Amino acid sequence: MKDIPTRTAIELNRIVAAEVTELWLRPGERLLVSGVPACGHVGALIAGQRHVPYIPTRPVPAMKDPTHWPLPADGVRPEDWPDDPTLGYWV
Repeated sequence: MKDIPTRTAIELNRIVAAEVTELWLRPGERLLVSGVPACGHVGALIAGQRHVPYIPTRPVPAMKDPTHWPLPADGVRPEDWPDDPTLGYWV
């Protein structure tokens, strides 16, 4: 991944923070940390069940330019996800 110039990263972070605040936070919640989006799948441990990659249970906006990202390694654990380059996030 190319390095993003500092000015661009700051601008992207402001956009991401605004969108997350508007679309994802409930009344009374506040965003403490945000950052430029990472590329990769999402992994999750929900009610003791591992979901890698996580498949949303509700409709999500379609991607304008879908990418074909490789699947994460079998058996990746919550504590190991940063070592798998195909995972960008863990829930």
